[in-house]
Amino acid sequence: MAMDKKLGPCVICGEPGSSTLEHIIPQALLRRMGIEPATTANHPLTTSLCRSCNNATSKLHNNTALLDLIETGAPVSKEDLDALAHWIVWITLLLGVKRAGDVWPVEDARKQLKSRFRDGSTGGLPKGTRVFAALVDEDATGTLETTYAVLLKNDPRVRLDHKGLPAGFAPSGARTAAAVLRVGNLVVMVLAPTWSSGPGHNTRIDTAATEIGLTRIWPPTDPHIGLTPHTVALKEVWNLFACIPFEADNTDLLPPDIQEFVRSLTADPNPED
Repeated sequence: MAMDKKLGPCVICGEPGSSTLEHIIPQALLRRMGIEPATTANHPLTTSLCRSCNNATSKLHNNTALLDLIETGAPVSKEDLDALAHWIVWITLLLGVKRAGDVWPVEDARKQLKSRFRDGSTGGLPKGTRVFAALVDEDATGTLETTYAVLLKNDPRVRLDHKGLPAGFAPSGARTAAAVLRVGNLVVMVLAPTWSSGPGHNTRIDTAATEIGLTRIWPPTDPHIGLTPHTVALKEVWNLFACIPFEADNTDLLPPDIQEFVRSLTADPNPED
């Protein structure tokens, strides 16, 4: 973990004086897959961290069972899946900062990372985050019958009313609501906290993911949960949840007022008699 002043300040805490090169996907995993780790911060999967933040994040990677799961999809325990969920969320947040927002808005991502790795958080995931995974056949093809619009609580495009509740949406930026990574033999999807559409909201999110072959691994469910091999179309996973409601087939997972807002904007101005 060599320091290099040319790397720039730490992307988590902003410290400028002890920059180190962080491999967002751990070097041990890359080497298992026959990939030579990058040596500069210009690579899409590297970034700049201070020594303190690098030491804290490295603990995520020091888990042989987790690396085995990612590399081979080997039989796993609930503890392994919990570790995968935590690992993938923090990886997603680092990528959100690296890519200037991506799916997870950059300032919220940095806030969550700083709380976890710099300010002494207990290490829990951001409340309301949901993580899904599957053993995946990358060559699988499929036809996604329904895309679902959701409203992310951390999305700065959401317009709130005087009560702090969603009242509108600015239709710009990223379309996909969930962060999706293909690592080894797994595809993992992270969905940030969403505004509720009413009773059964989270259950309906889980059902939508299950229908395309994903298993929810966070929040934890059955203590005997495992990953049954599925044929999963990677494109379907990417497109299942949309954060621009006007481009989704189904708006039932949006808050009721936003559903009405979307209907008012998409209604036919010249309906037939």
